[in-house]
Amino acid sequence: MKIHPYNTSAWWEISAFIDGLTRIYNVPLSSIYVGITGDITKRRSDHGVDSRDRTFGSVVCRHVMDARAIEAELIERGCDGGPGGGDNSSVYVYAFLKPGACKAA
Repeated sequence: MKIHPYNTSAWWEISAFIDGLTRIYNVPLSSIYVGITGDITKRRSDHGVDSRDRTFGSVVCRHVMDARAIEAELIERGCDGGPGGGDNSSVYVYAFLKPGACKAA
């Protein structure tokens, strides 16, 4: 059975965050990287994103299948990322503005 990402509050939260990034920084969806993880602090560090960086956001899902469905839908819509990451503990969906995506005016 396919999980539909729109049926989760996590979908709406991360979608609103991503929409805000694209509008505030005037960037396309391809400038946003998305993924899933079981350890959001470690993953943020792995990507080299400072803990104070407000262009990194995450939501927690009830189940890894929800997280995978949300990640897949965001990638299909144009965000950068790759399906198949994470493991069975990966209930966090995260998104961040890729470094260098927005240029100073």
